[in-house]
Amino acid sequence: MRMSDPVILIVSLAETQLQIQAAAVSSRDAIAVGALGVDVALMAVAIPLRSLLGHDWWQLLIAAGVSGLLALAALLRAGLDLGPAPWRIYELSGGLTEEDVALRLVVLLDAIIAKANRCLTIKAALLAGSLLMIVSVPLTITLSRL
Repeated sequence: MRMSDPVILIVSLAETQLQIQAAAVSSRDAIAVGALGVDVALMAVAIPLRSLLGHDWWQLLIAAGVSGLLALAALLRAGLDLGPAPWRIYELSGGLTEEDVALRLVVLLDAIIAKANRCLTIKAALLAGSLLMIVSVPLTITLSRL
């Protein structure tokens, strides 16, 4: 089966986009793990230092807990698909012309890229909420002490 030159370029672009999305998901997962580590550290610090933090010490625990849940949700967010299985492409080719198979492949890749974009958007929003909690609550508590 020989695809036409424009289809080869489109498929190559789609493959590149999927590779970039996979790297972005790995990067966001690493950020989520780091945020979880910071949350655990904040909890470990807040409990022994509650006498120094005064009546606000429990707010730090709540913020770290909410941040941890958001980071965990981002980490567990599934949805990245790395493309159609080769057997699926083979199934598509039964009785079709090369152009029809190529067009179906492009449609499949486009749907997978759109799904990965939605996954990345959700992960980014969850991580933004997590990082906002990590930074804002300790900062607010510190500023209220001044």
